[in-house]
Amino acid sequence: MIISFDLETTGLDKYNDEIIEIALVKFDEKTFEILDVFSTFVNPNKPIPDIISNVTWIYYTDVENAPLLNDIKKEILEFI
Repeated sequence: MIISFDLETTGLDKYNDEIIEIALVKFDEKTFEILDVFSTFVNPNKPIPDIISNVTWIYYTDVENAPLLNDIKKEILEFI
């Protein structure tokens, strides 16, 4: 099995920026058929800079009611 990760963040600084979206796709390693998909917005508990929203089309209004990263870690690990 192959798992592809896609993360969107509030910026590029690993010490100060936060994840705002996580997408995971499981593929069969031989056929590359999609086996399962997991995707969710993540509440970063901080504003999303305009430059990031302009690139990702994700705005704070999209994530303000989303789960916190700590609240979905178990679900992500179970998917993996």
